[in-house]
Amino acid sequence: MLRMLLSGRGLGVIGIGLAVVCVMFVALWDTHSHSLYEESYEESAQTVIVSRGDTLWTIARNILPEVDPRKTVFYIKKANGLESVDIAPGQVLVVPNSLF
Repeated sequence: MLRMLLSGRGLGVIGIGLAVVCVMFVALWDTHSHSLYEESYEESAQTVIVSRGDTLWTIARNILPEVDPRKTVFYIKKANGLESVDIAPGQVLVVPNSLF
């Protein structure tokens, strides 16, 4: 049976090595989970660019004509952090795919 004896210094080197490996694992895991979140968010929403004359109501009716526009407007406002229905041409609105 082979028996290995390590000095205090040897144990310290092994401990530091394990700590470095753990830190690298956590850093890679965090980066991976963050990118998964971004991908799932991007897949769960689409955008609409506001044209002249558009209102949230007309956008809602164009996106989901079979659904009550009040519900669609509510979710568009919520997704974009809007406190009112005021929108401007060129504005980009996020439309959650959960509406579809």
